[in-house]
Amino acid sequence: MARPNRATSAIILLLATNMAGCTVGPDFRLPLPQVGSTYPDMQRSSGIAGGGHADDEGAQRLIFEAEPPGDRWWRAFGSPALDALVERALVSNLTLTQAAMRQIEAQQEYLAESGGHQFPQVDLSMSAERQKSNPDSLGLGTLPAGIGLAPYTLYDTSVRVSYVFDLFGANRRALEALAARAEYRKYEFEAVRQMLAANLVASAIRLACVRQMTEVAQRQLAIREQQRQIDRASERLGAISEVERIARDEQVEKARQRLPALRKEMARLRSRIAIYEGRSPANVEALPDALDELRLDRLTLPATVPVVKPAQLALSRPDVRAAASLLHVANAEVGRATAALYPGISLVAGAGSQQTSILDSLGSLNVWSVGVGLTQPLFNGGKLRAHRDAAQAAYEATLADYQTAVFQAVQQVTDSIEALRQDTDELSLSEASLERGEHRADIDAKRHLAGNISLISLLDTRHAMLAASYRRIEKYMQQLVDTVALYQAVGVRPDSLR
Repeated sequence: MARPNRATSAIILLLATNMAGCTVGPDFRLPLPQVGSTYPDMQRSSGIAGGGHADDEGAQRLIFEAEPPGDRWWRAFGSPALDALVERALVSNLTLTQAAMRQIEAQQEYLAESGGHQFPQVDLSMSAERQKSNPDSLGLGTLPAGIGLAPYTLYDTSVRVSYVFDLFGANRRALEALAARAEYRKYEFEAVRQMLAANLVASAIRLACVRQMTEVAQRQLAIREQQRQIDRASERLGAISEVERIARDEQVEKARQRLPALRKEMARLRSRIAIYEGRSPANVEALPDALDELRLDRLTLPATVPVVKPAQLALSRPDVRAAASLLHVANAEVGRATAALYPGISLVAGAGSQQTSILDSLGSLNVWSVGVGLTQPLFNGGKLRAHRDAAQAAYEATLADYQTAVFQAVQQVTDSIEALRQDTDELSLSEASLERGEHRADIDAKRHLAGNISLISLLDTRHAMLAASYRRIEKYMQQLVDTVALYQAVGVRPDSLR
């Protein structure tokens, strides 16, 4: 058996050393911020709708210590039109498309660098040069007069192999950073998706509610118009004064002034929904007919809303997981800056052919080289240590960002729970007021038929009942929207983010 020469032995030793090389710098471990095990007044919030009593039939309930909802949580509102609207937006929204492309970009960057760092680089080069050499440069001295070297063509074909030995993990840390950045883009995409769905659902709910509020306001205006006609007839008969008739005119104008603001809000919401669906607001009339099917009476307040523990938010919230990925990137950068303080070894080898005939250059080998390079930083004015300290400072800053993201997630859940509690109380009062108004309207209708009250008084009662209905729609809309906010705040199941 032939014994390996010294060059081969050196290469084998370097490869073995590279495989057994250490990775300097800190290994990443995600810190767990102290966020507590529960939210304020959890027990008081266990039943928050249906009059605020957890035992009420049909009450909206918060289910604590449960799994977060699935990634299609909006289906809990029971509206096929809403489901179709969100599904279309998830396909055509431009911001979501941008986030998806950035995710692909980060993945491809990792794949590109992974191949460059983990495997030797092999390059083939071919060239042809027309040359004429000086005899003196070839050691031929001065040739006799009339004798010289004729021009010739030199064909050069070579293969070059290079490899940098990652003895202290600089390349591995660089790949770790790129992998973490690709992971960040994935969670960023999920966060954009979650926000898009929440904003779209909230806008659709507002549109449905404003549409019904507009209908109520039109009915109120019709009542005021009917009263004005009665008052004008009464004024002609001398039953009321001009001052009373003017006061009625002011009521009509006040009722009419509410409508433009409501129509403006409807147009604004339709334009916003068009943007969410990846459409131009100029083509808002081209929105699908399903948008007109968004009616308040076709939306259901979710009976239960899962609320995870504060510590679980770090897994269920895509924006928090994105912040954790950025922290991973910063940690890897500390390791790469640390590895730059240590020696670097590279191997370069090449083989090829230099011939004056192209056929000979393809069929023979007459040039080769093998080289090993060692780089050890000795003096650079403290640049490398400063880079490492800067990377450490960047890590500490990113750690603060991550902890802030966790705390803000807990705050959003807490605020949403409190908002729903207040919504419940306000909705309960508005429903009681509407119930009294409807009962009073029924009584006054019977009194009017019996001749005990005038039509003007009956219309006043109906107007008051419609005002109570208007307030009830406002409060119900707020509870629906705050429910959306809570769904967004708790995130989605961790398996949905894989």
